[in-house]
Amino acid sequence: MTDTRAMAERSTDPDPLLPGENRSSRFADDAEHWIAVYSEFIRFKEDLLASVEAERVELSDELAAALSVTVLSQLNTQYQGLQRRLDFWRSRLAEIKSQG
Repeated sequence: MTDTRAMAERSTDPDPLLPGENRSSRFADDAEHWIAVYSEFIRFKEDLLASVEAERVELSDELAAALSVTVLSQLNTQYQGLQRRLDFWRSRLAEIKSQG
């Protein structure tokens, strides 16, 4: 698959994989690693959302509304995708442990 095609497919995937992530890994260490990665990523996104929300109260009503429609909407969508990936890896880890 060409780089351009791969990038296009990733851009339309609501929950794209991070570099090195393998959904079909059968190793508990891999699942634990991705749980840690996504947990940290989610904490970062939560801090970012809180910061944007705090700054928003200082803005004019018009700008605050525009910020909600654009930036906050995107951040929330990204946050939800990260949460789905974390949930996947938690489920995957439970599945791996039950098989071994």
